[in-house]
Amino acid sequence: YGAAGAVVGLLGLYALAAWLVLPPSLWGDWTRNVLPTGGYGLRPFNLFLPAEPWNHSINGFMLFVQDRTHTLLGMPTWWLTRPLTYLVAGAVGAATVGLSFLSARKGTGAKTLDLEFALFLLMMFLVAPLSWEHHLVYALPAALFAIDFLLRGRARGAAALAVVAALFVMAWDFPRDEMFLIKGPLVFVNAVKFFAAFGLWVFVAKRAWDDLRAGGAGRAAAGGA
Repeated sequence: YGAAGAVVGLLGLYALAAWLVLPPSLWGDWTRNVLPTGGYGLRPFNLFLPAEPWNHSINGFMLFVQDRTHTLLGMPTWWLTRPLTYLVAGAVGAATVGLSFLSARKGTGAKTLDLEFALFLLMMFLVAPLSWEHHLVYALPAALFAIDFLLRGRARGAAALAVVAALFVMAWDFPRDEMFLIKGPLVFVNAVKFFAAFGLWVFVAKRAWDDLRAGGAGRAAAGGA
């Protein structure tokens, strides 16, 4: 709670300093031009449409779907893709926070803290409006945990193969400019890095949930004994 309070206090001080130091005309320009285009499903002010294969977040994938379906159907589809973006991002955020909350309630936080940090960083990558290639650095802790799980045999069969594929996809430097020109049924290969990052989040979240269940069962057995 102290760390969270310090973060909020620092953000407040920074905001106050910016309000006092920066010229008033800048805030008017930001309010008129930048703020209205800062949500999901929108093209940010003075920026190209941040869709896949450059933007690997949930918003990037949904913008890609919005752009392609608009082209195919000849009609705008933002009325569907924009709410879906908020819904999926909210679900990922809620699941991540929920796992951390349950960990604190069950008293397993000391054992799962590092895993929770990795999960939060991966969530930040997924829910951010813009997650470019270099932002994949946020996925590194989760990737290391996934490799550790594989080496210790905590993932086998199809799950292990899927994790290995996701790690290779995220590490591979795809020719993104050429990928954006792909047409036809293979067009969704543009979103391959989003699928890899989302799959890694699902895998790590499942391992965190398994740890919570195992920890709770272990304490119940100890108490009964």
